[in-house]
Amino acid sequence: MKNLIFASTAALCIAGLAAGDLYQIDNDEPLTNIGVPGGSITWANAFETTDTNLENIAFGFGIQQAGTGTLVGEEMLWEVFGAQGDTPSFLQSLAAGSHIIENENFWGEGNLDVISVDVDLTGYSWFFIVGSYTDTQGGGFVAAQATNVTLQSWAAISGNPADISGGSRIDDFGLPGTWVIRGNVPAPGAICLLGLAGLAGRRRRG
Repeated sequence: MKNLIFASTAALCIAGLAAGDLYQIDNDEPLTNIGVPGGSITWANAFETTDTNLENIAFGFGIQQAGTGTLVGEEMLWEVFGAQGDTPSFLQSLAAGSHIIENENFWGEGNLDVISVDVDLTGYSWFFIVGSYTDTQGGGFVAAQATNVTLQSWAAISGNPADISGGSRIDDFGLPGTWVIRGNVPAPGAICLLGLAGLAGRRRRG
């Protein structure tokens, strides 16, 4: 995926127990943060439906590496789609909205942004939680990524969540790992044991 840029930090986060099914496919092991500085990124995880009541969705956000800039206060779009498989085709939009980012540097601070949704997943064997962010400052690494590979993470260079239907698995872009996107996260979110924070490096994918 051209123009994707990496920044890495380290921490250990342990998810709490959910009242319903916790939808989480990432392994809580820090890998990197990914974005399209000066452009748009849409990123998504596919989940197999086990609890038809989706009470909330949650994102782990990266960092804004543009001088003293910050992702906090920036707007991102989100959407939940029902599906019959783990590929983004024949999607049915179930809920959508915008969200002002409240936390960044997930791998350093461990705070998820949790968004209440109340979505009925009845009739859908799979569903997608999708986020979209357009970087206007440059240097934004909005999407946190864990080390495990599940083949259930998708991305597109787009500012529209619906465009995930034309996206690809991130492995196809040479980005093995899993987005930190979750559902039915128990308040107040994850419990984190902080490790090394700070920037470890960045790399441009060609």
